[in-house]
Amino acid sequence: MPAAHGDPDRSKHDWRCAIHRRRGRPDEEKVRELSRYDSSPMFSDRERCCLDFAEQFVIQSSAISDADVERVQSVLDPESFIYFVKASA
Repeated sequence: MPAAHGDPDRSKHDWRCAIHRRRGRPDEEKVRELSRYDSSPMFSDRERCCLDFAEQFVIQSSAISDADVERVQSVLDPESFIYFVKASA
């Protein structure tokens, strides 16, 4: 059952879920697949959405559109979105 919005454990860990296991150590196989995240079956649609946004943020943050933001906000609760963007900066 998904955690409720505002659950501190969820908000602290959701933005890191793309490459970390619950124990907080990197999933080495998933790290190796990062360059193919858009097609690798190891990544969920949610993770792909966040990685797309993070990649765009790093390449040219000024080019991020409202639609890009809305896409990420559709897969993260508001608090997780804030932590995710802060971590990307």
